[in-house]
Amino acid sequence: MKKTIALFLALVLLLPLAACGGGTTGSGRSFSAIRQEAQKTWYPYDLSQYVELPEWRGVVASFDDPTVCTEEEIDEAIFQVMLTYASFAPKDGAAELYDLVRCEFYMYFGEELLDDQTQNDHEIILGQSSLDELDQAISQQMIGCVPGDLCVAPYTFPDSAYRYGDLAGKTVRLVAEVTGVFSPTVPECDEAFIRELPEGGFETMEAFREDIKKDILEKKKDLQIRAVWKTFYAGASVLAYPEAEIKQHEEEYLSYYREFADENELDLDAYLREYFNSSLEKFEQEARAYAETVVANDMIFTQLSRIMGTTLTKEEYEAGVLAYFEVEKGQFDTPEEYVAHYGEVILYVNLVWDKTLRAMAEEAIPADGAPDPAAN
Repeated sequence: MKKTIALFLALVLLLPLAACGGGTTGSGRSFSAIRQEAQKTWYPYDLSQYVELPEWRGVVASFDDPTVCTEEEIDEAIFQVMLTYASFAPKDGAAELYDLVRCEFYMYFGEELLDDQTQNDHEIILGQSSLDELDQAISQQMIGCVPGDLCVAPYTFPDSAYRYGDLAGKTVRLVAEVTGVFSPTVPECDEAFIRELPEGGFETMEAFREDIKKDILEKKKDLQIRAVWKTFYAGASVLAYPEAEIKQHEEEYLSYYREFADENELDLDAYLREYFNSSLEKFEQEARAYAETVVANDMIFTQLSRIMGTTLTKEEYEAGVLAYFEVEKGQFDTPEEYVAHYGEVILYVNLVWDKTLRAMAEEAIPADGAPDPAAN
């Protein structure tokens, strides 16, 4: 399967060039060779025949000002940091905000239990800001629950095939059986505590609060970019699909299930009927929908980048690759290993997309600051 970085996962500010070490691109190829290959092979069509885009300047979207951070926001963020260092003790009674709830977690698509999503002894701290979207959805049903209760919540995956594969855009049922409730003891945030923080402490509370503020503003920028892209994407139209790319992604989708069919010594149609109570025809339709989602994203991003004339310098590419590596370095030992895994062209294209989205967000207008059409 083509290794494409999850969009928005790596929406990071480029690091200074000085952080790039030896300044290589990872394989010894020149930057110009990487750029030329990307331009030659990444949707080498006149995409105006395939997609129609709205004006990218002045997109009106709902987002908070990514340059403003209040003292109250900093206080709340610090509490959330301290909550991650809380100790928890079993409690009698129902779960409340900031309690830890332990549960058996299941996900169903229709009546099918998705075994790979089952989590035993799964723990969720209610009201913790760092919860992922699945935990956030089920946690909203847990206030007031006691051990033995069953919590159920629907969840619709975003329509982003890059991140969610064949679950993109589909609605699942989240089920959590509560097995324990624990109340927190949150430590005091003082200078002695912040000096001992892992990954580098802080000498003063002022420095700690400034770092928290920086993090808040970066998250607001990320949310702004997401909101602007969502609005822009909704206004774009796909006129046609290039069949070569569609066939490629359809094959990727079906090959995933063929591997399991082969392991069970069944042809694909028989495997789907036995294990999914479905047919090859239905899965081929799903494969087409999956492929169209991927290709639509690719074409709209690519055409937007071309219209805006987004280009990278060698320094931006190298710094961006290192920034991506920092996000995922727990999975890779060196930047070179990271580059080898994804490929230089994929990294180049994603960096172009990142730069494009940031530039478009800079021109965006917050919905509450847009002029009222009725006033004209």
